[in-house]
Amino acid sequence: TGKEFSLSYCPERTQEGKALEEIIKLPQIIAGFDNISTLRSKNLFKRITKNCVILKNLETAEMVKLVDNTYRDLNFAFSNEISKLCSTIDVDAIEVIESGKFKYARTNLALPGPVGGPCLTKDTYILNESFKKKIHKPIISLTARLENENIPKFVINYLKKKINYKKKNKIVLLGLAFKGNPPTSDLRGSVAIDFIKELRKSFKKSKIYGYDNYLSNDDFLSLKINKVETIKQCFEHTNVLLILNNNTQFSKLNIVKLSKIMSKEKIIYDCWNLHSKKIIDRKKISYNSFGNHNN
Repeated sequence: TGKEFSLSYCPERTQEGKALEEIIKLPQIIAGFDNISTLRSKNLFKRITKNCVILKNLETAEMVKLVDNTYRDLNFAFSNEISKLCSTIDVDAIEVIESGKFKYARTNLALPGPVGGPCLTKDTYILNESFKKKIHKPIISLTARLENENIPKFVINYLKKKINYKKKNKIVLLGLAFKGNPPTSDLRGSVAIDFIKELRKSFKKSKIYGYDNYLSNDDFLSLKINKVETIKQCFEHTNVLLILNNNTQFSKLNIVKLSKIMSKEKIIYDCWNLHSKKIIDRKKISYNSFGNHNN
């Protein structure tokens, strides 16, 4: 270009919804193409955060970013695998996980649930593609990603056993953004997209509705599902109600009361176990949660 310029790689590792808060608190990874680039980047980020981690090259910084996200993906995958196993033997996965890590630091499993978002759904693949032509290739990380991607199919196969999937059903999805806490309107990498695809394959005659007060009308058009305006309408004459993200709004629902306005043939499936600890008659209201099925 005939112009001198500096180049640095400084990956952000903030949580969506808390980015401005975390960019101040979290250490900033910095790697410059040369010493001048590193110094300029360090001087910039020192205005924002007290902690800067200086790395020797761009590849190391990229590896830190990929490892961080792949590690989280792998943690979720193990918890999700345990949930699937527990569901098949009438054991409560949440009870297993929380009891196992109570005052026992060597076991610290994440809570199970659908894993999505723009980072976790792509970084494992970037890591794997980066080593495609190398002698040593990732094995565990890709297996974990596939385990997480299989959740929609696992849940829907269970629903097919509980509900007549060949008839016309009203199916409502609560929480369409890739996460609900902190709330976001981001649909990138959302498991809702995969759930919708799988539902259309299995419940061909059914109508799919969605509720998420953080999404726009255009978002619902892009998903090609019907928008529900109120929580009450989500339950009215509904056969299948799926809680897909962990928005705190959904944890405050009186599902015992709301289940009474659902269809006679119904099932509530809570992917995030938001109501699993509450004292409810699970069978009476047809409540199931990921990792705790009413087999």
